[in-house]
Amino acid sequence: MTRIAVTVGKHQKLNLYPVAAAGRRWVALLTPGSARAMTFTAFSGKTELAHGSKLRRGSLTWLLPGQRGLVKEHRNLDRGSIPEGPGQHLSWSLGADAGPPGYCLDLNGDFGHDGFETIDCWSPDTVRSAGVKTIVHSAPARLARWLLGTAKPSVAYLKFNLAGGKTVHMAAVQIDSQKFFWLTLPHGQDVTSWAAFDKAGHKLYGGTGSPKIDPYVGPLSGKGWADNGPCALSTKACQRAHG
Repeated sequence: MTRIAVTVGKHQKLNLYPVAAAGRRWVALLTPGSARAMTFTAFSGKTELAHGSKLRRGSLTWLLPGQRGLVKEHRNLDRGSIPEGPGQHLSWSLGADAGPPGYCLDLNGDFGHDGFETIDCWSPDTVRSAGVKTIVHSAPARLARWLLGTAKPSVAYLKFNLAGGKTVHMAAVQIDSQKFFWLTLPHGQDVTSWAAFDKAGHKLYGGTGSPKIDPYVGPLSGKGWADNGPCALSTKACQRAHG
């Protein structure tokens, strides 16, 4: 890669030229909040290697020449209320967005005068590996936590066995070509085992304890995992990121 062409805001265009350091080649860009970088195109000489645009939380998905990425789509997935004390409750809602850069899950919570919002975004390459992608803790006092993850295409639903004998079934919802799932766990509830099933009720995979976060980053994801840096924009096999 010899150059990255960047569009800032609606009209301004810049060229970034990589600098070699610590065995890698780096570019950097600092912009005011009102004029953030929107699109990126990587070149080797005059040949385009890949192009991409930013996800809502700053990560970047690289698309090969000719690829357009996902069609824009928004889905309201779920909402609920968790009691906490006399006359108090935590209201929450979960939405999903798909678009050329990839997928984003947007979780909002409101508790009296306090609230929180977390937006997690992933490239299509990243979400193809099934598993929990993030665990979100609410505020204040961690009233609840959410497991947000992706499932294999053949999964119809997941079953979670909780401490105390309760069982929760959650459907795997398809957005574009990807299956997503989520689980709400009020404070004090823990998963003892879980499994994914197809439409016929056949177990596909699962495990004991709470599902662990799968930090895999695909070859065209520019999310920033250092362990996977060499595979970006190349045909080299990507490794699982650690930590």
